[in-house]
Amino acid sequence: MSESKQKFTGDSNYNRDKSEEAGHFPASIVGSPEDSVVSVDLNIAVTGWNEGAERLYGYPASEVIGKPLTLLTLSRDLKELLNNIESVRRGGTVKVYETERVHKDGRHINLLVTLSPVKDDSGQIIGVSFVARDITKNKTAVEKLSASEDRYRTLFNSIDQGFCIIEMLFDENEKAIDYRFIEVNPVFEKMTGVPNIEALGEKTARQLIPNLEDKWVKIYGKVALTGESVRFEEGSEAMRRWFDVYGFRIDGEESRKVALLFNDISRRKLAEEKLRQSEERFRSVVNQSVGGTPRRLSNARRQTGRTRRTPCGSCKSRRTNEKSSNEGERGIF
Repeated sequence: MSESKQKFTGDSNYNRDKSEEAGHFPASIVGSPEDSVVSVDLNIAVTGWNEGAERLYGYPASEVIGKPLTLLTLSRDLKELLNNIESVRRGGTVKVYETERVHKDGRHINLLVTLSPVKDDSGQIIGVSFVARDITKNKTAVEKLSASEDRYRTLFNSIDQGFCIIEMLFDENEKAIDYRFIEVNPVFEKMTGVPNIEALGEKTARQLIPNLEDKWVKIYGKVALTGESVRFEEGSEAMRRWFDVYGFRIDGEESRKVALLFNDISRRKLAEEKLRQSEERFRSVVNQSVGGTPRRLSNARRQTGRTRRTPCGSCKSRRTNEKSSNEGERGIF
């Protein structure tokens, strides 16, 4: 056995050296330095145990050789273990699967296992080898990522703001010409008037929204190219809406994807416009009220020939009535 191969401990009834020299012992049973390699006979008694197995399971070879592999197996996985061994015994095929085993201290270990036959000199299958790699950290990372994605999806679907991810389309000169919707949340349709099922189809934004203004493509294209986030309010005649938008690039410098978080602020803008118009009418009324009264009085004086000091009865009455009217207007506003 070469020095590059791992130390492998077996009992006296398992002639490993003879099998390996004959070329029947599978190369995978040696494995890489971090791999655990365990072999069992057809009665699932442990016949081989390498240093990787000692590190992985916490047992020295002296404590497991000759004992059933069920020592490391969860009760729920026992049937799977027996079925896999029987499958290899009958067909001699190699099987790869994920499973759990029990460490000496009782904790569970996630493993990626390669199962293969062990043969004697005559080619007869006399046992099964298990080459296992610890994937607990990877499994934990995947589970955390999955949980994170679930939280993201919950937030994505529950927020009352519109959200979408778009992919910018550029011409050969890196000029933004259009964009395509990659992902939209449930509120998107209500905020934009574009059905979600259509937004996620094959059409681009310009195809979905006829006469879409160039400004939208230009703004989002700049975000995709520079990575500079933007926040702005802008109206669209094509969509007959006003929006408050926050846009930012995602997936790195080479990405052409932009995420958009937005609100339909059309009602607020309509209210602001009505208020502006009301204020203009108010100013107009005030200007006419203040500037118009002296002219009417001056005309009345010229027609009657009366001076300010000697007003006629009708002029005096008219001035009194106009004064009351003006005071009433100022009281309303």
